[in-house]
Amino acid sequence: MCNMPNTISKYAPVVIPTLCRYDCFIPCVESLEKCVGAEYTEVYVALDFPLNASHEEGYKKISNYLASRNFKFKALHVIKREHNYGVHGKDSNVNVILRELWQQYDRLIFSEDDNLFSPNFLQFINKG
Repeated sequence: MCNMPNTISKYAPVVIPTLCRYDCFIPCVESLEKCVGAEYTEVYVALDFPLNASHEEGYKKISNYLASRNFKFKALHVIKREHNYGVHGKDSNVNVILRELWQQYDRLIFSEDDNLFSPNFLQFINKG
């Protein structure tokens, strides 16, 4: 890993929509947390509500995991949906969180919940 001084003046927040893919989500968040600059990064997790019973176990595991850990991030914001927003349409989980955050920020990093990040990802993407 390159040990460059931190010269980034503004870190983009990271947006991760998810529902029940616990086995994918945990490595995603933990790899993001190991990135250079994670301590300057706000992370928004949009946790959609289970659509059916098959989603409930993974949803609960993700919810409990997020509530039980202290993360290295500048802040971790968990937006728990009260009903299922789904993945399609203008009012989907993804589209709603993006609309809300574009009102607050001039830049965002969007990630699926199954991505794994290189330790230099945040530094690289924020300098771009």
